[in-house]
Formats: sequence, C-alpha cells, structure tokens
Amino acid sequence: GDTSVRLEPEMWDALREVALLQGVSIHDLCGAIHDMKKPEAPFTGAIRVFLLEFYRAAAKTHQQVGLVQKRLDEGRKKRAT
Repeated sequence: GDTSVRLEPEMWDALREVALLQGVSIHDLCGAIHDMKKPEAPFTGAIRVFLLEFYRAAAKTHQQVGLVQKRLDEGRKKRAT
C-alpha cells in the first residue's frame, strides 16, 4: 500500500533536488530507495541515508569542495605546530 513518510522540510527539499538532478519523480526515487533498503530498515531512515550518501558522493567529486578541504587541512596543520 501507500506509505506516508514523515521527513523534515529540508529532507523533502533535498529529495526534490535529487529527483530533479536524476530526471525522475520523487515517487519513483522513493520507490527505488524502498526497493533497495534492507527489509528491517525503516523507510524514512533509508531515505535519510540515501540523501547523505548522495551528497557525500557529490562532495567527493566536486573539485571546489576538495580544494576547500585541502586548505582547511593545511590551516589545521599550521595551528598544530
């Protein structure tokens, strides 16, 4: 049957954004997440984990993020000495 999902507004925004980027509907995206999750995993948890992993992967492939992280690491090393 149809499952009602309680998510924070920010999570819905992120889902909308990912669906748009992937060129699918939120309904289809959620369907795919539901099909992939472990049977015992809560659906809302699976959605949150998916969003986290999606944005983590995006951050890794985004060079600007990498450069900022490198700069931060250098700054940390300087402060440590």
